[in-house]
Amino acid sequence: MLSNKYLFFSPFRIGSVSFEVVFDMILKIIESDDNNEVTVLTCNGFLKNCSSNMEGSKLKCQLCSMSSNYLFEKYEHKRIKIIDLGNYTNKINKNKPYFTYNSFDDLKKIKYKGINIGMGVVSSFVSYSRDLNFDSNNFRLKTINNLLLSSCKLIDILDILPMDYKNYQIKIFNGRLSELRSFFNYFGGKVNTIEYIHTKIKNQVRRVEFESALPHSIEENTRRNNLNWNNYSNEDRIEIAKDFFDRKLSNTSFQDSNYTKNQEKHKLPENFDDRKVNISYFISSEDEVFAVGGRWDEDKLFKKQIDFLDFWISNFKNKHNYQLYVRMHPNLKGLNFNYITDYYNYNIQNITILKPTSSVSSYELMFKSQSIIVSSSSIGFEANYFGIPSIQIGASWYSDLNISHKPRTLDELKIMIENRSLKPLDKIDSMKMALYLASPPSEKLHKLKDISYVKKFYRFNILNSYNFPLYYSWFNILFRLLSIKSLIFKIRLNKLK
Repeated sequence: MLSNKYLFFSPFRIGSVSFEVVFDMILKIIESDDNNEVTVLTCNGFLKNCSSNMEGSKLKCQLCSMSSNYLFEKYEHKRIKIIDLGNYTNKINKNKPYFTYNSFDDLKKIKYKGINIGMGVVSSFVSYSRDLNFDSNNFRLKTINNLLLSSCKLIDILDILPMDYKNYQIKIFNGRLSELRSFFNYFGGKVNTIEYIHTKIKNQVRRVEFESALPHSIEENTRRNNLNWNNYSNEDRIEIAKDFFDRKLSNTSFQDSNYTKNQEKHKLPENFDDRKVNISYFISSEDEVFAVGGRWDEDKLFKKQIDFLDFWISNFKNKHNYQLYVRMHPNLKGLNFNYITDYYNYNIQNITILKPTSSVSSYELMFKSQSIIVSSSSIGFEANYFGIPSIQIGASWYSDLNISHKPRTLDELKIMIENRSLKPLDKIDSMKMALYLASPPSEKLHKLKDISYVKKFYRFNILNSYNFPLYYSWFNILFRLLSIKSLIFKIRLNKLK
């Protein structure tokens, strides 16, 4: 029998979707059973530096604490216990640990008291900066060290809290970033992670929960995908999947950003030649899964996506009837880091580089290719549905589904590329993936309903919440306008390298 005690760690502020989705679940738990009890661990500034406040802004900490405490007071309940972790800081060791590392790979392996804290720190740092290049200047090292020390403080406090954790069901939001990943690892991954999704209707939010797994878990997503497929009639499966793929081809926004909206329908590269063997390589945003770990690091033929181009040159540079088109992900637009700009050095021989801003149609390119190559791009399962063979050389959400050809060696990869008779796989699992993205197993928000809205102020889009007074909105606006420290911090982080 599951425990009636629940433990949440929530270092976010009201006004963020993450906080409110978690708090909505807390309210649901309390109202669903009179025996349920919830304990919420809050930060109230004790971390100082976290994934939401990497620069350590006191103003940002105060806003976070003030707004979160407001919501706790608004929904005060005798079976909701709030523990301010800051009240325990005087009981932990004040000696700061010292860590040495010379690369992100080193940093990913850092542990404190036997618990990995480095992976989450790398994830936060890269998510914020989008820079995959490690640089040891003092400012960057200080930023990283502050995140490491915050995770150490969190672990120290979890060690001394007067709680018997085994009696609790434990839940957090996402679990990928620094303090959240350290919390997740502290409990050996026996933590349910909560995420939100946007539905097809703007601003409607639904909640999803992953059992003792990160939202990036390939195995957990596969399990949920198969369960989701079995929850629909065959007629509904076909209809929803078809609508998904139709929307993709028509450049209609679906749930999140529409990355093909600025592409010209049916447009191909200027040098496209139907007489050649045309292979397309679709590059993903490498920073998004740079520090997830596990199979996202293990299931790769190449350490970096760009390394495939060296493989191509070694094996196909003298085969002039072969042409490789490298479609860079539109999400990389505006970034000038080496891991992006280095691609432009390969615009040679029988390789054509299509920049993130290119108006060439990804789908037209897909249809005109003999086969496509992907690392984790969603176009891999889309191509298979439309009858285009997909070759997968990295990890993806659909790695465990029967969607793409997965070479185990470089020799196998070469054979697949040269195989003019390579066939797509059965489209059923591509339909499963489409159904999972279009209509995933999720739940409506219980209490908060439509939790946020965007308000235009001057040229700023300000995210506001329906659950706090109007003066909080204006306070939030002033905070964004006056938080010069945050602006300077981001400029220094990305420029001083």
